[in-house]
Amino acid sequence: MNPIDWCKALFEITGGNKHPLASLTIFVVVAAFLGAACWKLGANASAKERIAAAARTESTKTSQTGAATATGTGNGANSGNGGTVNVKTVESPGEDNSKNK
Repeated sequence: MNPIDWCKALFEITGGNKHPLASLTIFVVVAAFLGAACWKLGANASAKERIAAAARTESTKTSQTGAATATGTGNGANSGNGGTVNVKTVESPGEDNSKNK
């Protein structure tokens, strides 16, 4: 069966002989729903793939470890390894140290 016969059969099934405009309307609506369904399925599959790829990327990231430093009053440094945080107070060169004596 060639494509023209397929089109002719579809035209006749949708009532195109008696009501050509109604037949066209039915065809367009059905095609729109089928197209939207295919688009939605593709979007869902793509979203699942992106989520899985992001999860793989997150699981391969490692925490940074090592020495960490900070300067200034009350500044803490976290090395990222879950260890303790030591805070050192560093005096600015312009501070008056006479009141501490």
